[in-house]
Amino acid sequence: MATTENSVILTMGYKDTNFTRKYQLNNVDASALVDVKAKVMEYNANLPEQDKNIFISDDYDPIAGKGTLTGIVAASYKTVTYERINLN
Repeated sequence: MATTENSVILTMGYKDTNFTRKYQLNNVDASALVDVKAKVMEYNANLPEQDKNIFISDDYDPIAGKGTLTGIVAASYKTVTYERINLN
């Protein structure tokens, strides 16, 4: 029996750096995939202040104000279908 899994990949961007970080959200319901763009745009338009200093870049420098989250700069999703092979 084939199994299908959906994932959403988000690329985060940061202030005054070209550093990015990718997050993959697994086991996303297929019905949610159509709303990925709208949800990303909504998140970026209303970026929570606390997220700016929680999701930081590797070259984060709070004194210079470098490396704080500016938003999601890219998003994609993937659907993988696979078949488990019964070896019994």
